Amino acid sequence: MKKLLLILIITGFTFLTNAYDKLSLVERFTNVSCVPCAQLNSAWYTATTHNYVNSGLISHIVYNVWWPGAGDPMYLLNQADNTTRTNYYGCNYVPWIDVNGTHISETQGAFTSAVANGNAQYAPFNIVITQGVISNNMIEIGVKIIRDPCDVTTFGNIKLRVALTEKTVAFTYPPGGNGENVFYSICRKMLPNAGGSSFTIPAPGDSTMISLQYVPTTAFLQAVNLDSLRVVAFIQDDNSRQIYQSKMYDLNQNYMATIYTPNNYYFGAPSGTAAYTAYIKNIGLFPDTYNIYLNFDGPSGWSQTFSTINGTFNLGETDTVTLNPGDSTQVLINVNANSIVGYGKTTAQFISYQGSAGNVEFRFTTFGLDVLLVDDDGGQNYESYFENELLTLNENYGLIPVQYLLDNPTSATTFKILIWNTAATEPGLNSSEINLIKTYLDYGGSLYLNGVDLAYQLADPSSPYYTSETHDFFSNYLHSNYILRQHPSVITLGISGDPITDGLAMMNLTGGTGANTINHSQGRYVNQISAEGMYNANILSFWQKPDEHPAIRAFHGISGKVVFTAFGFESIALAERRELFAQRIIDWLSIPVGVEEDFSSLLPASFELQQNYPNPFNPVTIIEFNVSNTAPVSIKVYDVIGREVAVLLDEVKQPGFYRVSFDAGNLASGVYFYEMIAGDFSSVKKMNLLK
Repeated sequence: MKKLLLILIITGFTFLTNAYDKLSLVERFTNVSCVPCAQLNSAWYTATTHNYVNSGLISHIVYNVWWPGAGDPMYLLNQADNTTRTNYYGCNYVPWIDVNGTHISETQGAFTSAVANGNAQYAPFNIVITQGVISNNMIEIGVKIIRDPCDVTTFGNIKLRVALTEKTVAFTYPPGGNGENVFYSICRKMLPNAGGSSFTIPAPGDSTMISLQYVPTTAFLQAVNLDSLRVVAFIQDDNSRQIYQSKMYDLNQNYMATIYTPNNYYFGAPSGTAAYTAYIKNIGLFPDTYNIYLNFDGPSGWSQTFSTINGTFNLGETDTVTLNPGDSTQVLINVNANSIVGYGKTTAQFISYQGSAGNVEFRFTTFGLDVLLVDDDGGQNYESYFENELLTLNENYGLIPVQYLLDNPTSATTFKILIWNTAATEPGLNSSEINLIKTYLDYGGSLYLNGVDLAYQLADPSSPYYTSETHDFFSNYLHSNYILRQHPSVITLGISGDPITDGLAMMNLTGGTGANTINHSQGRYVNQISAEGMYNANILSFWQKPDEHPAIRAFHGISGKVVFTAFGFESIALAERRELFAQRIIDWLSIPVGVEEDFSSLLPASFELQQNYPNPFNPVTIIEFNVSNTAPVSIKVYDVIGREVAVLLDEVKQPGFYRVSFDAGNLASGVYFYEMIAGDFSSVKKMNLLK
């Protein structure tokens, strides 16, 4: 019993000497034009550091350097601190990672091991961060350093360093050449600077307090979201670069508020009224009073009101609400289009008496506009690339997330042109979206569809998203042949004489101010396709490959039109190329088919079923057929004793030339028959499956 008691006492003393958990400090160096940096982020770094930060396992600071791109805006805002820390560690390439003051290789294994080892080390100090005033005029930070009562460490030249980091920095477009536009844990300012603060090391068990102040510059306030600030404090030995302790703390301003909404889009008839809700919450430490008002950008005949606990107010009026810390208030916004077709943006804004501010934007798109921009990029902001061109062209357009259109599928036919942007989503189109587009084109609509790897997803049997439905859509609605997924070129040229691209100069699909959604290292490619049908045409060729193409234009049915690019519009590198290409696409899609050429003479004169090819086949073959009049069409496959083995088609078709594929992978070798029935027309042909 005495031995056990002694063991427990010794164990308890051991725990006491390790009273403070060490928090590893991760310092990362990067640049917005560093492609390997973006690749590292995508591969593992962003997900891993987010997980570690959210789990309280690390403190995290990202410094931006001045190469390979000299114009990195995050470096330029904080040049002195970024330069000092870069030189301090001797960083001479990016990406570069230091964990607890030690440079490591840029692998996930090295990173996780370094963090785990650091967190297991003895920490002679604890750090407690407090905040004072947090406003546009002053940022006050207090750092208390507490020394372990049992510590016997001999220290060298140690400093306290404090960094103001911004949790998330988002740009509308990538600010550099690596394609990224969202960044995390960015060092915005070090207090008082990157040299740090010397302090008298407290005796074991004692503490010392260091107070720091910063008056934000105009440039700082313009670039930095104060609501997204963190403080990272760490104690470092300047002789050995060793980190003794770190701590990370989310700032909560004395006078700070948020505004959010659960519903910021409305899609409906111009006779309807859009109703939105916004919530303003005081998340500061003291009561505050808020001025609330609306701004509007849209048709002049629309009307807007907002309602609070104090009543209802019109556009141009202001209401005032006081909130205690933690309290919220509801703002109801009504926008009435007054039967005027259009697209409007209503912004609910607040400004507090103490200087905090915020806003949320609500969008109302009515049915019946000339152009509808369909945002189907998986939550990214790539639709803004084409929206900028629509604004430049002064088009009568609206913008809506794809789900709103799927919830109102019949509304699609009220728009003359659909611009459908899938960017790098997988799959770019689902079954519901495909069916909506088919109905729209059969009705005679005009479509510009663009997306990365979209041809591969729809038409390559090796794609996990490929089905007979997607192949039929690709062949008979996009009127395209699929040739190759990974074309080596990322540069295109216009085709002489083409109404869309004649005179269009070399167009790079990577770099520049594009979104860099084409990235071979990440498995995102420009696909090679070609136009199918004698009245359809290729509109771009690859650089130095005049017979290889990534884009087509086509007619569909009697009055439908399609432009399809096997790359995302957002990937075009130069703004002037995007502007010209968008203008030409809109111009061509806007011309009625009968005005441009006598297209009806090119339609089939009669129903016809063609012989399949190849024949014999194993296991896939193509069946082409012609439809001269709108009619229900069925194509079925039978074995030699008349049993139905497959239904290839059973739907109404508009006049045109079509083809379907038949995959007989689950059937035995032998003779099969396929029959087409369309109204009073019927035809049967024989084919041979040879395995």
